[in-house]
Amino acid sequence: MATKTQGKLSKDVAKAIGAMPSGVWDPSYAPMHNKALPDAIDECDEEQTFRQFVDMGKREPNARGTGRWLVTEERKTITIVCIGDVEDETVHAVKSYLTAFFHGMKVELHPSFPNVHVQDGDAVSSSKKKGTKKGKKAQPKDDPSLIMGSYAYAIQNEQVDGEQCFEVFSLFDMLVHAVDESNHYCVIALVNNGLCEEVDGEHLPVLGRACGDRVCVVDARFASANAKNKTCKNGPIAVSQKDAKTNLRTLLATTAHEALHCFGLDHCITWQCLMNSHQVDEHEFLFLSPLNLKKLVYAILPSDQTKGNMVLVNRYVMDRYRALGGSLRSLGFSKDATWAYRKASFVEQATKNGERPKKVAVSTGEGGPRKKQRRMMN
Repeated sequence: MATKTQGKLSKDVAKAIGAMPSGVWDPSYAPMHNKALPDAIDECDEEQTFRQFVDMGKREPNARGTGRWLVTEERKTITIVCIGDVEDETVHAVKSYLTAFFHGMKVELHPSFPNVHVQDGDAVSSSKKKGTKKGKKAQPKDDPSLIMGSYAYAIQNEQVDGEQCFEVFSLFDMLVHAVDESNHYCVIALVNNGLCEEVDGEHLPVLGRACGDRVCVVDARFASANAKNKTCKNGPIAVSQKDAKTNLRTLLATTAHEALHCFGLDHCITWQCLMNSHQVDEHEFLFLSPLNLKKLVYAILPSDQTKGNMVLVNRYVMDRYRALGGSLRSLGFSKDATWAYRKASFVEQATKNGERPKKVAVSTGEGGPRKKQRRMMN
């Protein structure tokens, strides 16, 4: 089980959070936040401070990831694209959770090409940005292609653990094209196929991946609100009700995790947080640490409001937790919904009278063995 955050903040943690104009950022006002699980973090990870996050927004976005895109009134939509046959219940669940998680942003299915599909066989080669027109002469290839509107995009197919997986970077060209020709803040692709990434010459399976061009991909197989037999390239796989719920929980967390990378957030090592590097089965945390919540609020709300109107900020935080509680309850995650509602009450208590509530630790884990999986993010 996770251990409680004890005592006074260390100098490193206090420095990472930075100035705390409101109690909502202070872990002493957030007694339900625990330390990170050892299996959920990498030794190479470093905590991104709030100041570093702010400074990223002052630099132009680039391939090195030292700058980040800003949320604007014209660019305030998170768009979901489905690649392959992703079930409607799964898409609805992801949209519900993301709408609450990124409170204040609009989450929608892409209106222009909601039916991106995979074409096997004679795929056409694609250019760096916009792919190849389907009407042009196709070049026979072993890999499949993705059809989006009037364009076809060649994708790399690799065999990993006996299964054919899409190489994530070969999916990004199509998604970058979608971002470039729209006012979306970021595009999330839910993929009904295994994903992999090349690491030191070896292709490894990944749950999701994001890049600095505001696009990310997530493996959406086997996550369904209803238990039923699912099919992969190796044949049908029986998914129990419990497994379906666990897989949906993992999908929600992974999708938000990858989207947060599009916002410029890095991995978290101090608290149990959705931005920990690795997903741990049955113990996936669906919420943000105080530090990363501060970053997200700063990104979504105009900076003049976050600096000058703390009443508005506090109200936003409470409304966001309540929205999360409503979404998670509707999806059947009652423990997580209770956590969100209780956190909203703690924030309300702290901001009303300035008193620090009693420390309470609440675990959202469902129990069972912990199995480390690669979320594999930059």
